[in-house]
Amino acid sequence: MPITIYSEPADQGVNLGETAIFSVGAESNTELKFHWSWNNGDGWQPIDDTHPNPAFSDFKTESLKVKTGTGFGHAPLFHCVLTDWGGDPAVPTRDASLTVTATEAVDYDKEKILVAPQTVTGAYKTGGGTRGSCPGPYSGVVSYTAPNTTKKWFTAPPNTTKITATDKSGFYSTRVEIIELQRMAVSCGFQGATFAKPTVGYQYAFNVYFGTGSGVDGPPDGTQISLLIEWT
Repeated sequence: MPITIYSEPADQGVNLGETAIFSVGAESNTELKFHWSWNNGDGWQPIDDTHPNPAFSDFKTESLKVKTGTGFGHAPLFHCVLTDWGGDPAVPTRDASLTVTATEAVDYDKEKILVAPQTVTGAYKTGGGTRGSCPGPYSGVVSYTAPNTTKKWFTAPPNTTKITATDKSGFYSTRVEIIELQRMAVSCGFQGATFAKPTVGYQYAFNVYFGTGSGVDGPPDGTQISLLIEWT
């Protein structure tokens, strides 16, 4: 029998900090495979091992889990495309939405706020794969740690209207990536990236990818790479 969906993923509404679960029920003559994707307003992106996001888990199963973070206020869409080992035609589910309600005022830790502008450094590491938001392939990546912490998430200062991150390494053809955790939104650009209209309390991660052209390699492992981050 061909792939048949008997239970579509439903729209989800959760409180801030809770986990939303999108589930699909289906059957086929052979084992099913589940391919979840999400749309944050800029097109559908796959949820898989090559597009890591701390908000997603169990994305290879019939039930996708989405953990909402502090200040999560966007309403992305999710759907699943089902295939099977028998080679039957792929079948997509309906698009299901996620709505998150804030239960309390967003707070932030002033000691963890990056003072603007400031240059941070991180160590280059070979590897890094390919991200849908920052098309690769890549030879390696640098991920940055927030000052006075061991975590990669930087908290936006009050009254911030724009975040700009600029690679200062001098290497050709790098891509800078800014990830907003709460809305799962991403900005990516060559040598620099800009993120407009951040919200107080929202958290951001910064990465620099190397080797974005044919035959372009990164520096030796451990090389310290500087990134200028400006909150304006």
